[in-house]
Amino acid sequence: MATACFTRATLAHLPALWPSMEAFYAHEHLDFNPGVQDAAIALVQQPHHGAIYLIAENSLGDAPEGLPDSSPGENGLATPPWGYFVLVFSFSLEFQGRTALLDELYLPPDRRGQGWGTQALGFAAQVCRQEGISVLRLEVHRRNPKAQALYRRLGFVDHDRDFLTQYLQG
Repeated sequence: MATACFTRATLAHLPALWPSMEAFYAHEHLDFNPGVQDAAIALVQQPHHGAIYLIAENSLGDAPEGLPDSSPGENGLATPPWGYFVLVFSFSLEFQGRTALLDELYLPPDRRGQGWGTQALGFAAQVCRQEGISVLRLEVHRRNPKAQALYRRLGFVDHDRDFLTQYLQG
């Protein structure tokens, strides 16, 4: 199987990311609106809050941590990205320090079930370890048993609690 290449997004990468984000939001039945794009821009500009990582196929055969600077395309990437994931950082007393939330992970339908998600989650865990984070959490919809099975196989545990949301603005 081919290996994935992960590149931390910059402002220059975001236009190439919008179609994947729009596809993710449609798949999850979420509203993709300018506020989402504004939040992505803010996250890229404030790396202490987390990061967005672009996913592409590693055409070079090794070095899965990022795409090389040689022969970049118009968005600064040597290979067009086709997926992405978002890590955001937080703090929890329960988990005794800094935590990370895998806020979004998108792979297009033709890339699912081929090991790309496993590679992305492994890379996300590596980033967390480098950041001194010992707990990685994620949210998965109950109607997505394939994703749930992947996450459980990779060691994620269901704490039998639900995330609840209260909107404070608007």
